[in-house]
Amino acid sequence: MQGDRPDHARPHPAARALTLAGRMLLLSGLGVLVAFLLFSTDDGARMLGRVVGIAIALPGLLVLCAGLLVAKATRPDPDRLE
Repeated sequence: MQGDRPDHARPHPAARALTLAGRMLLLSGLGVLVAFLLFSTDDGARMLGRVVGIAIALPGLLVLCAGLLVAKATRPDPDRLE
């Protein structure tokens, strides 16, 4: 079985959750940004779309990076033999 080999460590439980949440926030923010830019008729609505889209996308980017860092930090080192 693949899970029984010693070189396969179990992934950190928070890493997958953080990367998934970060991706969802990032895509939601970009979707809001694009929707407001494409379908708004005046400059005030476009500016509101930019503010809301960026306010959602930036935390998503930070959470995604945190999840990727957790996943990389908990990955076993292939050069080190145990």
